[in-house]
Amino acid sequence: FISCDEDSSSPPTTGTLDGQVVFHGDWPDSGTVQLSIFTNWDNESTGCYWCAQSAGGPPAYYTHSSHFQDPDPTNISDADTLSFELSGITLGDYEVIVAGWRNPTPYGDVECDEPVIGMYGADPATTDTIPAVLSFTDNNPEQTILFHAYFDLIPDCGEVTTGTISGSVVTEDEWPEGGFVALLSTQSVTGWTPPTLPPVGYAYVLTETENTFEFNIGFGSYTVSIWVGGHGNSQWCGSYGVNVSAPDYDALPDFITLDETNHDVSGLQINVNVPAPHYIAGDITFNGTRPTEGILALLSTFPYVPEHPPTGAPSGYFAITDETQTRYAFNDIPAGTYYISLWSNTPPPGTPTFFGAYGYTAGSDTDPDPVTLDESTEGWGASGINITGNAP
Repeated sequence: FISCDEDSSSPPTTGTLDGQVVFHGDWPDSGTVQLSIFTNWDNESTGCYWCAQSAGGPPAYYTHSSHFQDPDPTNISDADTLSFELSGITLGDYEVIVAGWRNPTPYGDVECDEPVIGMYGADPATTDTIPAVLSFTDNNPEQTILFHAYFDLIPDCGEVTTGTISGSVVTEDEWPEGGFVALLSTQSVTGWTPPTLPPVGYAYVLTETENTFEFNIGFGSYTVSIWVGGHGNSQWCGSYGVNVSAPDYDALPDFITLDETNHDVSGLQINVNVPAPHYIAGDITFNGTRPTEGILALLSTFPYVPEHPPTGAPSGYFAITDETQTRYAFNDIPAGTYYISLWSNTPPPGTPTFFGAYGYTAGSDTDPDPVTLDESTEGWGASGINITGNAP
């Protein structure tokens, strides 16, 4: 006869935790209720076992976000006892098992955003605030527990007045040594519009694999710009919303607004140039009615006015079809000498109409002024290259 028995020489490699949580009080109208298991619970830094900030890192295991739901929304008096099971737990000691609530509209304060509402081995109604350590071993890989959670422990933090702005920095160039600095400002900030007020926040964006930034800030409207270089020699590399490439020309950063209906703005992507780009930018004053097709700033390495016909192809165009927009910018251009002229944005095969040029006055000063960019800090970019256009 041949028989089969369990091989006692192959002990279990993982454990299982199951049990019940008794929820007391009214379930919150929104948000996630979860059970979490922590390897470390660093209460020494807070002096508070029940503080969410005592978590020594993210939980090792937790129930999925929709596991615990109010079984009877019409029953607001009796406690609700719900079961759970977590398997595949690595053997070892776990300092704390807690039930918590995750606020769907975060305040930026962990005690308001993720409060602890229950803890295995401890009872907030008594002086027993020390949780029970749970051990999973070869001889005892399965544990069953029961503990209580109390929704009245969710703090009343008042009206939410803060939010989060987060995103990433992307470049096709070589990542600079020392990385970038993301600057949060209440102003429109670019290389051609430097800040006149101190930033309200900054974040280091160090490497290609750590290319994200995050700001937790009060409600308001902000811009994010990216800079490289040391103190006294910082250079602008890009701003969120700035695009000086065809066809989506835009020389102005986009403002990001946090308010009561929009607490979290995430996933922003800012494309930057490394090294910091040369640029030419300015404002356009247009006398008369703009053409319906819009206006176009033209970049060339030669004077381009009626008295000086072109001697080659232009180096770039910046089209403006929004009649309220006055700012133009050419970005990421080589060092050199350039001229800026203003035309109608007439598509081929039509003939554009000339409206003016930088340093040009019809009938008296027909030689436009050159704009020279070099590798010096002072010549890295040229702002204030303003043009006056006159409709025929």
